[in-house]
Amino acid sequence: MKKYSAFFFLPIFILVLSCKSELEEDCIKTIIVQHEFIISSSTGTTTIPEITQVVDCSFPEPDAPKSIEELQKLTDFSYDVIEFNFTPDTGNNTNKLEYKIQLNNLSNKAVKGIPYITINIDGLVSTEVNFGACRELEANSNCIISLSKEASLDLGIIENISFVKVEFFITK
Repeated sequence: MKKYSAFFFLPIFILVLSCKSELEEDCIKTIIVQHEFIISSSTGTTTIPEITQVVDCSFPEPDAPKSIEELQKLTDFSYDVIEFNFTPDTGNNTNKLEYKIQLNNLSNKAVKGIPYITINIDGLVSTEVNFGACRELEANSNCIISLSKEASLDLGIIENISFVKVEFFITK
């Protein structure tokens, strides 16, 4: 009987040892794919929500996001203000800001990035992102960003908006 029990229990013992524990199989973690961030401009605030994803524990941690202050500025860069107009009262209970600015990549490398426009609104300096065109600049090329935006005078009366500068922050 001892011979049979050894042959009977040995395969069961090997099977139990070879199985992974439930803790190892079900090991999951939540990573942040996109951090929450807030974009503030003269026309309001936009909140981009945090996005998370559940992954296996062996999945590598994503790189930490960089803030704008940590991003490198394109140094071989210039700009030409083609048009910058502010109408404090259009007659329709709105004000209107319009601009066209040519961004010039003077370097021999193509870059991807974010154009930041700094303006002065009645003495308050404000920087805003233009998420339109020009997120990529080819080597030794130029691109025009433009804006035409009306805002209600019910939000507040702005007397003057003036252009300060444009910077291009490199993301890749």
